[in-house]
Amino acid sequence: MKESNIQRLIMMALSQQGATIFRNNSGNAVAGSHYKRIDKEGTYRLDVGDWIVKHGSRIQFGLCVGSSDLIGWKPVVITPEMVGNRMAQFLAAEIKTSTGRATDDQKNFIQQVCKAGGAAGVLRSVDDTTALLNQFLFANQ
Repeated sequence: MKESNIQRLIMMALSQQGATIFRNNSGNAVAGSHYKRIDKEGTYRLDVGDWIVKHGSRIQFGLCVGSSDLIGWKPVVITPEMVGNRMAQFLAAEIKTSTGRATDDQKNFIQQVCKAGGAAGVLRSVDDTTALLNQFLFANQ
């Protein structure tokens, strides 16, 4: 199954378990102060529709390098006696196929989220989603 299909199924599963979840697109792009669209072939040997960017700079997007594919939170109950007894537990899910491998940056992001009290991991199936939530302190409340 493709990673994008796994991701959709996991997003639905997290939603059904009370989580609010978002796709975190990350990567980089180039933007510049001047650009010219090439609409026909010329001396540059570019394909129709290609762009030339002058004075370009790289723009990083997403939370950070290594941040997970899905991020969000799950409301959890702390103690029933307390006023405003709910809080949000941060969630981060790195989606991979059965053969996919997390990068060192992705592993580090997951480790830091867990260290701070969030729920994070590499998920390959809906079953992994349930297992991830069940292993954290506030997951079943």
